[in-house]
Formats: sequence, C-alpha cells, structure tokens
Amino acid sequence: MAKNFKAWPKGWPTSLNYPQIPVYAFLDQTAKRNPNRIAIIFEGLELTYGEFKELTDRFGAALRDLGVKKGSRVAIRLPNCPQFAIAYYGLLKSGATFTPLSPLLAPGEVAYQLNDSGAETLIALDEQFPEVEPVLSTTGVKRVITTSLADCQGPLKNCLKETQKVETPGAYDMISLLKKYEPAPGDDSIDIMKDLAHISYTGGTTGFPKGVMLPHSNVVANATQVAHWLNGAQIEMVDGILEMVFPPGVDPIKDRLTAQDRETALVVSPWYHALGTIRYLNNLVYTGTTIVVFRRFDPKEYLEAVVKYQVTILGGAPQLYIPLVNHPDFKSYDLTCVKFAASGAAPLPLPVLERMLEAFSGVVCEAYGMTECTMGATANPPDRSAIRVGSVGLPAFDTSILSPAKICRPARKEKFASKDRRSCPVI
Repeated sequence: MAKNFKAWPKGWPTSLNYPQIPVYAFLDQTAKRNPNRIAIIFEGLELTYGEFKELTDRFGAALRDLGVKKGSRVAIRLPNCPQFAIAYYGLLKSGATFTPLSPLLAPGEVAYQLNDSGAETLIALDEQFPEVEPVLSTTGVKRVITTSLADCQGPLKNCLKETQKVETPGAYDMISLLKKYEPAPGDDSIDIMKDLAHISYTGGTTGFPKGVMLPHSNVVANATQVAHWLNGAQIEMVDGILEMVFPPGVDPIKDRLTAQDRETALVVSPWYHALGTIRYLNNLVYTGTTIVVFRRFDPKEYLEAVVKYQVTILGGAPQLYIPLVNHPDFKSYDLTCVKFAASGAAPLPLPVLERMLEAFSGVVCEAYGMTECTMGATANPPDRSAIRVGSVGLPAFDTSILSPAKICRPARKEKFASKDRRSCPVI
C-alpha cells in the first residue's frame, strides 16, 4: 500500500535513518555533546547531562554487582523524580529490561505484574514500600532498592518541604549504591533487534493487563520519530556521533519549531506510562532538552513553572489542559514562550484549543498512539496553519495505517492480514 504524502510537511524526509544504538545511548550521546547543559530540574535540584550520565553509569555498575545481568527484568515503581530517570538508564546499561509499575496499583496488581514480567529487582519509593512489601514473598523478587524524595533536597529545603527519609530494612538504599560504585560503561553486547528494552503493561480490552515486549530498536525508532517530526531533520551517524542533517539553506533554529539543545519541557506525564517514557523522557534526552519534572499536577504551580523556566514544550491529555485554561488567572500569565503543546488520549475540545492558541506562540498538536505500537503513531503537522480540528494527524515516519476492515477480512494477498482476526489497526 503506497503512503499518501500530500499533506506531508514540506522539506521533511519521508523516511528516517534509524540509528543502530541501544536506548541508553541517547543519554550518552547528549552528555558527550553538551555535558554542562541542564538535564533535569526537580523541586530546586538541578542535574547537568554530564552528571546525569555519570549517575546512570554508577547505578548500572551497582546493579551488575548485585546480580542483575543481561535479560534480567527490573521493575520501577516510582513517581516522576530524578531517581526514576537514573534507574531507567542505569538498568538499561546493565543489560536489563525495564518494566514499569504505577504507584497507583494495588498490592495484588503489583504482584501480578512482577510475576508476569519475571522481575527479580524492584526499585521503589521508601514511603510507599510498606504498601507492597507484604506481597513480595509471592513473587520472584530477589532484591529491593528504595529511594526517597528527601534525597533530592538539601537540609534547608527539607525544613520547608518536611520530607523525611523512611527506613526500609532489608532493602538497598539507592543513594548509598550511587556513592559506593564507580561509573562503568553500558553493556555493549545488546542486540537492539532482539534484546528487550521494555515490558510495558496495557489494559487492552479484557482480562488482566498484558505485557508489551519492546526491543531497543522499537524504542529508539519511536523516540526519533517524535523528535524529527518537530524539526524535520534526517539522522546521520558521523564518527560515532548522532547528527541532525537539514536540507540546504535551512536554519535549524529559525526555520524549525524546535532545536537541539535549546528547548525546555515541563513534564508531568508519568514516566511509568509509555507516553512518558518515550515521548517525555527518551525523546527529550535525545534532543538535549532541559526537563522540568513534576510528580503531580497542580494548575497554578504548572502555570508558574512555565513562566519561571520559560518552558517551550508542554504535553499531556485534555484533562491537563482543561483545568489549565479554566484557571481564573490563566490570562494573567505570559505563556508566549510555549512553542509546542502536544495533546493525546482523548479529543481536545475546540474551546480549549482556541484558548491555548491565543495564549501560546506556537503549535498545539493532537496526536495518537498506544503501547502496542511502542507509543506514538500519528500527529498533526508541526505548523500552526496546518492544525486540523478533530484530527489526530498523519501517520508518523515509516508508519502506515489500514482500516480494521482491510486488516481483519481474510485475504490471501493482504500483507497485514491477521490469521486470527485480532490485528491492531495501527501498523
């Protein structure tokens, strides 16, 4: 089936040169290119990309010494915080597979996913660990590592936040591990086409949540698809360094919506969700974006952060934007710094879209995806004049979409025909 490129952004490549790298190389590449750029801002704590990489190298070394090896499954049950990102890239560097656990899951649901994924290591928040500790004996978990939000704050900040570290007997302390181990490079034996980066769970339609198995190549491809949809660059590997190549005469800063190593994103989408891990972690790390991390959503704090940090990228579901534009002080904030606001999971009401376009200088983009196809599948063009109300946009680079009828009917010559008639309508 030939893909229709009539509405394709002018000057954009129709196909990408996907880098043959493991997922953790996104961080390594950015840290090498721009080590002093701020990577993460969290409740006053700032980490540069160089510091971020070193911490992941230390954590990967710690995991290997504790018995985590290539193919091991490591579960993370944390809210958005720097330790989540450090644990994520660190476990990938150890050769392990990431499996996320929502902190909102009940203990029985946690036990089910731990058993189903085969996780032997659990990384959890100290204050939430007592909720799941009683069910761990029914799982294959061999080791627990806990961390505290208090570790992100100095003594003075703790006087204001009143965040105290909780003792968790029998568990390893993440900060102690990071201090103990020297940095070590990531596992270079990873087969990106076969070795799993993620086992992410999705509710599907019936029964228990199902684990979606994603090799490194899938995650790398989808993260780069998201990034290059906004900047229209091609990918080239030059002497081991990933480079973004633009058509002749194109100024990457003036002529494109977003630019490498120049943007700031405000992230509240949970990293334990596919949308969070790929679009709002890997994509942002790949492009050298400064990530202002929120662990929960409060409209007033969100608006204040946009202004304080001059945030250029936002993202979430309509449930984020609706209370935002309805906040009584919404119009009093200067939000013209926002270049790009992505919305998915549900249709964005027209009145909300209109108020967002009035407030932001850039593009409001509705998109669609699901865990079963890694994450993102479609998006509206990154052009304010190309916004189409009620549409989730065009299929991403190297992505085709077929109607359910075409997929599901028996056909000898249909390339994507399903033998059991249960195909996903996004390919």
